[in-house]
Amino acid sequence: MDTDPENTPPAPALPPMYVGVDPRLHFSGFVKAGNGASGTVFFANRVPAPHLPVALKRVSPSTKAKSKALENEIRTMHVLRHPNIVQCHEAYSYDGSVWIVMEAMDVGCLTHVLDFLRAKAYLLSEDHIAYILRETLLGLWTMHSHSRMHRDIKSDNILVSSDGEIKLADFEYTAVLTEDTPKRNTVVGTAWWMAPETVRNSYYDYGADVWSIGILSVECAEWVPPLFGMESNKAMEVIRSGATIQGFKRPDMWSVEFADFVRGCLTRDRALRYTVPDLLRHPFLDKACTKTQIANVFRAVRGMNPIESNE
Repeated sequence: MDTDPENTPPAPALPPMYVGVDPRLHFSGFVKAGNGASGTVFFANRVPAPHLPVALKRVSPSTKAKSKALENEIRTMHVLRHPNIVQCHEAYSYDGSVWIVMEAMDVGCLTHVLDFLRAKAYLLSEDHIAYILRETLLGLWTMHSHSRMHRDIKSDNILVSSDGEIKLADFEYTAVLTEDTPKRNTVVGTAWWMAPETVRNSYYDYGADVWSIGILSVECAEWVPPLFGMESNKAMEVIRSGATIQGFKRPDMWSVEFADFVRGCLTRDRALRYTVPDLLRHPFLDKACTKTQIANVFRAVRGMNPIESNE
């Protein structure tokens, strides 16, 4: 797998946009996959043959700001071509809605996997967690290498498939950093995953995404992020003040390597916090399982038979 962002092929700024065309004329077998804060996602198949599966996200922006955020999301998916970033094929503008056509990830978001495991009281093992985090970080490093922050990393925004693919998605809050604007100070994201500097309305950069990776790590280990039982405003106040140290509820259950990985992400001092390259070199990721092994975890969520491993 080529993970060098410099080797990704150039792409047009935006994918094809078909205005006034009903996407239901070009796709069939629509199945609702879920509702999100920004829209509704469906699985469907292209027509005519070979009926390739896709995901379609229907969004109805109600303000200019939301339309701009939608364009930003489409642009990010289309420009950043990487195996760990969901790709946008095309878009349709029809009857007040925009339909974004993306590659299909048949299991859905990582949250579905964690909810499934939580219901059965099963925990992911460290080798499974290491695989998930490594693949997520490879996508995130491509974003950072192209001067983009995600700003909303969480299990809802990581899509997985029954063949073990893991991809970053939902780029509504993505921000581009430049020489003139090397940091941002807008409070955006989802409360429980936000970095202290983001919650404080201070200037922040790529380190805010790294903090979210730390929270995601705990979420993978314990099904939900720290502070999840709190209302969002209360959680943000705790993050802002540092009154509660975020981390594992049962640190004795996890290895020294995993504990250090999480500690390096959740360091409140941005200057001392790990970077994405630091994390990609971290020995914890050496524990990552094979693609087949993680695929069989994801396939269990869909009730699919496991893949026989030849690895």
